[in-house]
Amino acid sequence: MMGSGLTKEAQNECVFCYENMLPGDRICQLACHPKHKFHEACYDSFSTHFEANGYPFLCPLCRAPVDKSKVTRHVMAKPGAALTAAEENEKAMAYEMSLMNNAKHMGVNDAL
Repeated sequence: MMGSGLTKEAQNECVFCYENMLPGDRICQLACHPKHKFHEACYDSFSTHFEANGYPFLCPLCRAPVDKSKVTRHVMAKPGAALTAAEENEKAMAYEMSLMNNAKHMGVNDAL
């Protein structure tokens, strides 16, 4: 198999919201394929919806079951300017804190 068959623009598009994933965006990458990436908020919304309704969450591109423990979350770096590990960790921790604060304000227990 020679490549994904998608244009470069389509490879950078979130299949949930159809928006391009831009540098600085929070991204989820699934373990089924390195190019199966989505906006983190889109992924979280859809996976929560599927699970809440008793359906298994499958990759929307290849239909493989998603193992949440193997989902990689990161900030999309600018081309040619990768974030350092410390910068990546700092952004991830700030994001996790904002999720916890939002869940607390909404009265959600054990959201994370």
